[in-house]
Amino acid sequence: MRARAVAGIGLAAVLATTGVVATAGTALAGTNGQQVSVRDTKANLNSVRLTGKNQHGEPVTTCVDFNGPIAKKAGWWWKGGISLKGYSGFGCSGRVLRSANKSVPETWDSDWFEIRL
Repeated sequence: MRARAVAGIGLAAVLATTGVVATAGTALAGTNGQQVSVRDTKANLNSVRLTGKNQHGEPVTTCVDFNGPIAKKAGWWWKGGISLKGYSGFGCSGRVLRSANKSVPETWDSDWFEIRL
């Protein structure tokens, strides 16, 4: 009976330690790329296409609609060179009104890096 109790305590300690180790990576936000928010500086964009590399160095592209002056899409992480095209229509349709090439830092004070377009 005592051996079973000790084994149970040992298993609980291992699970607790594993939980701490498994979640420690999420606390290191902003150290391997950033989520990008785009600010519409002229209040005439409805969407923006972002093209660049993600935190794994893989090429990625996404389109994000503006909700007020800011367009952002959680869960998309960028680092290095990024190309932005701002569109007159939603869903990256219509005319390209502005474009820019920017650089997203690998490390930053927060998870979000703002780009003005």
